[in-house]
Amino acid sequence: MEMTTLKVPKSDIYLTQQCKLCVEVYGEDGVMIDRIDKKILYELEADSRQSVSKIAKCVKQSKQVVNYRIEKMKEVQIIKAFSSIVDRQKIGLGCISMFVKLKGVSNESEEKMITQLSTLPLTGWVGKTIGRWDFLFTFLLRDVYDINIAFQTIMPCFGDSVFEHIILFDLREYRNVRKVIFDDIGKAYFCFTIGDNNRQPIDEKDYELLRLLSNNSRISVTECAKVLSLSDKTVKSKIEVLKKAKVIQGFKTELNYALLGYSFYICMFQLGDLSTDSKKELVSYLCKDKCVTTVIETPTDYINADIFVKNVQDLNSFISSVKNKFKTLIVKCDVLAVSEIYKSDFFPTIL
Repeated sequence: MEMTTLKVPKSDIYLTQQCKLCVEVYGEDGVMIDRIDKKILYELEADSRQSVSKIAKCVKQSKQVVNYRIEKMKEVQIIKAFSSIVDRQKIGLGCISMFVKLKGVSNESEEKMITQLSTLPLTGWVGKTIGRWDFLFTFLLRDVYDINIAFQTIMPCFGDSVFEHIILFDLREYRNVRKVIFDDIGKAYFCFTIGDNNRQPIDEKDYELLRLLSNNSRISVTECAKVLSLSDKTVKSKIEVLKKAKVIQGFKTELNYALLGYSFYICMFQLGDLSTDSKKELVSYLCKDKCVTTVIETPTDYINADIFVKNVQDLNSFISSVKNKFKTLIVKCDVLAVSEIYKSDFFPTIL
């Protein structure tokens, strides 16, 4: 397969010479990034709010080269967004995942449903899946009564086309930083945990600040201050307080794995044993796997894992290893291929 380099403006020739490989395209199979790109992405995954100067020091490159590479990866959409990891439970919010199976729906009707779902302010993530379920979407809620309101808002989008659906509450969410593309970087594995139900008092400005940081973690203090009509000093103080209270768990980067040649799957493990120790052992095992980016623990008999793999063989190897390790715990595994993501709002509107 012929490999071609992305076109770079003449004004960038000096930087291009310093960047050497930077980003190269492999046609339909996706995009290749070099080791320096990976190191930069790793630092952005560990803390996407850190300065270019700090990243440059960590990866032993100049600030100009690091900034150039970040902008180039944004341009080719390897980097989709910079987000914040917010422990929603600490501010009194829960997250619901809803899986839907449709019946007798034309492509035109399906597109209309997707548009309606994606434009609803309350939906945070909307994706089309292949497998037992056709759609998956998430939304936030304050209490159990919000579920009824959400149903009244969401279900009309499907009309009478829903064949089956399930709702899962996110009890805890584990976000892995060391993902599959960083396997050769040699840095330590660690993850963020969302789901400490220790309520923290926040005001309206805190909430709006969380929204700003959640959907762009690299937004400057000055920009936040302008939007919130506060001083830079007040915004800086609020961010530190939210971090200290662990409302903000960290800052990360959303990558376009499809461009890097990876496929996105959701593995839904149904358990036969709901004991805390059994769940904890499975969660720990999943979090340490290099293919796993997110693990969601529910209060029911499901634990879900988001994984990214190069091919079906890798997918089969992952599922086999988990099932063999926990053969007495796992009673069923449903695998969903995520074919399209239509919306990804990291802090959607609550009802």
